Amino acid sequence: MWSKIWRKITTTVTGGAIIIAGASVISRILGLVRDRLLASHFGAGDVLDTYYAAFKIPDFIFNILVLGALSSAFIPVFVQFLEKSRTDPSRKEEVWRFSNSLMNILLIGLVVLGIVMFIFAKQLMPFIAPGFDPAKQAVTASLTRIMLVTIIFFGISNIATGILNSFRRYFSFAFAPVMYNLGIIFGILFLVPTRGVKGLAYGVVIGAFCHLIIQIPALLRSGFRYKFIVDLKNQGVRQVGKLMIPRTLGLAVAQVDQLISVIIGR
Repeated sequence: MWSKIWRKITTTVTGGAIIIAGASVISRILGLVRDRLLASHFGAGDVLDTYYAAFKIPDFIFNILVLGALSSAFIPVFVQFLEKSRTDPSRKEEVWRFSNSLMNILLIGLVVLGIVMFIFAKQLMPFIAPGFDPAKQAVTASLTRIMLVTIIFFGISNIATGILNSFRRYFSFAFAPVMYNLGIIFGILFLVPTRGVKGLAYGVVIGAFCHLIIQIPALLRSGFRYKFIVDLKNQGVRQVGKLMIPRTLGLAVAQVDQLISVIIGR
């Protein structure tokens, strides 16, 4: 009986809305706890300035390539493949070939972009944090290099979220932000005392890793199995690419405009 109720809650739109709403409340509460811990440990000053500034490059990459463009393009294409596989079971392999190809292409792109940003992080600081003195810019660059790892975890995680959404498996991805906040809180409480300000950045990385890991069991239950496939000619990959281009350009313009506004404001 309870298993049927649980299944209904976790696999229906109404149940998903309840789970997402509940997880959102918990995540907001943990966000308040996180911010309270940051304020009590560091207060308003150089440490938090560098911490928040270090998010700018990873967030820029994530918002353009993953959160907006990929998320909006991947789900509708994946659903098309999924519906075809349900009417024709022989096409089921196409669903996972498309998913693996897109995931691997995204991973390669994010790794390459992450390496470039890692190398030039220090040179980008005058544009990212123009009001900081050289010492603060150096610390910000150091934290940025650590946080760049998060784009890998979030990239995979958002592919997983798209797949789970398509299968109406809501629990894992709904609680992913909760795990992210818990990772940051862990960094504040346990890593900062030994690692200093870098403990904050490591906490963000741990949070991003947990954001991914909590979704893996449900992803495997949906039938996904990872394979290193890079098929640039795949119909789904090309379709996602076409859908991403205008969205990516629009987001890039908005992000650059926001960054210029911050620089002018300083």
